[in-house]
Amino acid sequence: MTALLSAFGTDAVRERHKAWRQSVTDIEEEENTLRWNWEQDGDPEAAIGRRGRVEQRAADGYLKVLSLAEQEAQWLDSIVYNLGLDRKEVEYGVSGMKKVPKPEVIDRATAFALISAFASNAVYTSHTARRAAADALDARMDEISFRMQEDDPTGNVPEEWMKDLTDVLQPKEHVARKALAEAVANELGHR
Repeated sequence: MTALLSAFGTDAVRERHKAWRQSVTDIEEEENTLRWNWEQDGDPEAAIGRRGRVEQRAADGYLKVLSLAEQEAQWLDSIVYNLGLDRKEVEYGVSGMKKVPKPEVIDRATAFALISAFASNAVYTSHTARRAAADALDARMDEISFRMQEDDPTGNVPEEWMKDLTDVLQPKEHVARKALAEAVANELGHR
């Protein structure tokens, strides 16, 4: 993770990751202290309360990861929608383009950090699969955008390219995102 941040992250991302890593270390130290305190004073109720707070932090982290995945999915869906629009209809105002802000790099780093800190193997695997599906969709959209700029900047995206997005890559991302949500729900005992 640190190598990834060093290679691609900005100073702000590195600082945020460093602060997050310190908070994870603090949580781990608190858990160790809880175990020691429970063993020393035999107060299971206090230890259970502390454990509940640690679990709540994990749940909050999972919620943040799901929220960031949903934001990215809305952005990806808007780009696919915009690529499929008829350029002349957009030019004449018949159709409007969707404007959803692109998630920031720091959001991806935050999601990865939270997954690294709190995720079970099932959630980690689901997150990795969703990340791969989102990256494949994003890469294909970038390729299409580049090729359209080179070939015909005012033309419509060829139907076979759109089908690749709408019939293959976009559904894979949707399924992977749903699997991530299910894995988180199972982890938190909601399924």
